[in-house]
Amino acid sequence: MKFKQTLIGFGALLCTVGTVQARTVQWGGYDPSYLYQSNGTSLIDGSFTFLLGTFSDGFNPATEGLDTWASNWHTFDQADFNVSTQFFSGEANMLETGFSDSTDPSVDADYDFRNKSLYLWVFNSNTFNPLEPTTIESALFRGASWVMPNEYSCCGEELPLQFFIDSMDSAIIGNVDPEYDGRPIIGPLGSYTSPAGLYDFQTHSFTIVPEPSVTLLGALGVLGLVLRRKRD
Repeated sequence: MKFKQTLIGFGALLCTVGTVQARTVQWGGYDPSYLYQSNGTSLIDGSFTFLLGTFSDGFNPATEGLDTWASNWHTFDQADFNVSTQFFSGEANMLETGFSDSTDPSVDADYDFRNKSLYLWVFNSNTFNPLEPTTIESALFRGASWVMPNEYSCCGEELPLQFFIDSMDSAIIGNVDPEYDGRPIIGPLGSYTSPAGLYDFQTHSFTIVPEPSVTLLGALGVLGLVLRRKRD
């Protein structure tokens, strides 16, 4: 009886260890890929960043300004990008707590990603000058299947979660041409010229123009510094 109880206890311990183990997340594109900028001819270059993540609860990127995205964004992982092949890929683990174990410095290591819808966000910049117009290239995609699990099943070997560009079925901004039916999906915002040949996705071009009041305050601040220096 004591031996059986020991086995039961050991089994429970294994189960506990199993739940501590992470759930692997694999994501990215193809090798080679065809990733275009908004002009429809320039390929994505080394200035672009590829992030897998989500937005804060209650934040809707489709209705909120692009300049507010970064402050509401939570990165699960950042992809490695090969400029010559246009191939990008990433792999990280979601821990039992829902945290990401990615070592990339942009990752929100203490954010709970359980049960969150994930997005692919691609951009050459996500910062804006509040005093003058800022133009960037950006795209934001997701798929109906791009949802993190809510909880673990004990003691089972779970397959890696896979979020690849062929399963993207929504473009908040940008242009994606999924291979499963060849139907382009185009985000409603931004400007672009669709590539003539095959492509996987395309960014849009955006120019953020500061509000006149913000620009005026900035100009007054600069003027104040100039006047102060003259007095000195």
